[in-house]
Amino acid sequence: MYTKLNLLPAKIASTSDIKPALTMVMFDGERTVATDSFRLLEVSTVDGEKTTPVFIDAQAVKKHKVPAKQIEVDINTIATPNPHVEYPNIDMIMKEKSSIEYAEIKVNGQLLGELLQVMSKMNRYGVVTLKVPVNSRYEAIHLYTDNKGTNYESPTQTAHGLCMPINK
Repeated sequence: MYTKLNLLPAKIASTSDIKPALTMVMFDGERTVATDSFRLLEVSTVDGEKTTPVFIDAQAVKKHKVPAKQIEVDINTIATPNPHVEYPNIDMIMKEKSSIEYAEIKVNGQLLGELLQVMSKMNRYGVVTLKVPVNSRYEAIHLYTDNKGTNYESPTQTAHGLCMPINK
């Protein structure tokens, strides 16, 4: 079953006409997926079963309004699926990355996102560096950015931040 949360991937879908497939959201029964080639968001469905993927234009998904009390979303009411889309092989991409070792730290996504959003304004390319402690799950994530060629009014400014992990 698709819910309102399954419409969220549309927010990160590409808006460029260069790769039209990336302007689509994939609905395949088990999940919804969207990418802009730099980011990818996959949201699982509730009690879903794998079906033939359906590709719907992300702009139509973004415009679709779901009543506040409605849980289930019928994708047939969003827009007409596009059968001519060759979407990237998401499963292959995720599988290739699974052999990399990561430090796993739980954080409040909204608080981390706000820090990243503010700090990204310090750099022309929005670059923020995260230093994630590898040997401890309960140490703060350090964030920093510099201003190399970006903040013209005050070329010596930098930004540093911390985001504490959630330990429950």
